[in-house]
Amino acid sequence: MPSPFRTSAAPALVLLAAATRTSCASALHLRDGSVLEVDRELPGPNLDNGTPTKLYSLSLGRVRRDHMASADLASAMDAMRRGWHGHRSLLYTMSFEETPLFLGYGTHFAYIYAGTPPQRASVIINTGSHFSAFPCSECRSCGNHTDPYWDPSQSSTAHIVTCDETERCHGAYKCQSDKKCVLREHYTEGSSWRAKQVDDLLWVGERTLSDSQKHDDSAFSVDFTFGCIESLTGLFKTQLADGIMGLNADSRTLITQLATAGKISERKFSLCFSETGGTMVIGGYDPLLNKPGSEMQYTPSTGEISAPTVKVTDVTLNGVSITTDASVFQKGTGIKIVSGTTNTYLPRAVAEGFSAAWEAATGSPYATCKMNEFCMTRTTVELEALPVLMIHMDGGVEVNVRPEAYMDASSDEENVYPSLPPPCSMGGVLGANLLRDHNVVFDYDNHVVGFADGACDYHADSRGSDGGSAGAEGGPAVEAEANVDCVTAAKRVEECDAECPTGQSEPSTAEGREIWVDEVITHPQGSGQACPDKMAEEHRGCVKDCP
Repeated sequence: MPSPFRTSAAPALVLLAAATRTSCASALHLRDGSVLEVDRELPGPNLDNGTPTKLYSLSLGRVRRDHMASADLASAMDAMRRGWHGHRSLLYTMSFEETPLFLGYGTHFAYIYAGTPPQRASVIINTGSHFSAFPCSECRSCGNHTDPYWDPSQSSTAHIVTCDETERCHGAYKCQSDKKCVLREHYTEGSSWRAKQVDDLLWVGERTLSDSQKHDDSAFSVDFTFGCIESLTGLFKTQLADGIMGLNADSRTLITQLATAGKISERKFSLCFSETGGTMVIGGYDPLLNKPGSEMQYTPSTGEISAPTVKVTDVTLNGVSITTDASVFQKGTGIKIVSGTTNTYLPRAVAEGFSAAWEAATGSPYATCKMNEFCMTRTTVELEALPVLMIHMDGGVEVNVRPEAYMDASSDEENVYPSLPPPCSMGGVLGANLLRDHNVVFDYDNHVVGFADGACDYHADSRGSDGGSAGAEGGPAVEAEANVDCVTAAKRVEECDAECPTGQSEPSTAEGREIWVDEVITHPQGSGQACPDKMAEEHRGCVKDCP
């Protein structure tokens, strides 16, 4: 069951209480002048023991949207929940669900549960695409990820979509001889996958099924069509997460499907990326994830059907503008927010100005380690001396990107270098490194994106999970120490060195070698297993397509 502690921004709440104890106040006044009122009473479902219930619709009037008001509301809702002592009662929000995010190789992923009984899979959260897909049991050589391949034969509710069901076959699909809808997706960095389309119950949850069931995450399940991947290439084979979940405004995304099914009230969600993971809110956003004193600022967005596109008016390094012509940011495809892309890419037209501003701030020409030796040791003093990157957007929105967000670690973990790659020809991408440490709201119904400085770590204890729980008298949650083993995984540190032949008339392939080095994904906690002293390095064969 979703927790009442994380619902302070919800425009409407539903209170479900045993009908034998309904003497609740009609209004509750908060310290900031806001009023929580019961505005509707409806018959509700019976409890397990047959006890009838009533549904009370609560509205919050005159909210001052700051951190203190949010805390007041959370405390008030908790007090009201405890008021129905002596009978089983629930506080159930129809507004949004809050779930944890986890860190992969520069991208963030969530766990989903699909099928009956549910099978877990991990998916990169990507605002730059619409389709969701992950490897299935038929997939061969699809890499090692967080979970076993999803098996449709083990789900009693799985339905393989056929070409006769045109309303269910999504995208530019092709029909196989067995009439299965097959979809192929290609991404700009070269990865691709091929999948048959499957319809089944799907919901976003926590790391373990028991925690997800404890919080009733399946209340946000929906019949959903996704890709059952049968083959894949590129980074999809080597990434930590099993697959990908597209979250643009397309009608086929989970956000739109949940809204259509009435599970959430509006097509809105938020992402709050931290260094180690973060939090996703489906159906709204949580102002408690804002840093105290940071207000949500909104800028208009367009093009959400492919990826939310914002109007960038300037980019500055330590206050120095990198261009005198703001129109360069609106050319081409514009500046898109793509959460599934690791880095941020700016238009080629600002490259010279960016380099000049970087050199003025650091005393060194801008370059990555590979391009020519802008490497530094990972010290607090050196990092703090680097410039703050600020993205200025329409509506006066300013998004600060701290050095620790745009610096990346070298393969030996001893040095860092800037992960701001060479610019795009036109247009650009605001990637995961820019979103880090920000609470970012994607509101597709109102065509805006909101930004606030974020305190993004997910706190499961606020939902009554194993991390701690409130006592009968509403005492503070106590977080138990967890024992977590070190987790490592291989990361490619040198690209395939294969060289394509010149003067060829037909497409071909070239073979080469690439280098992979293990890196720490999860650091040990408590008495968990320690990380190895030396990370393994492996030289692997690779194949490059030669068009």
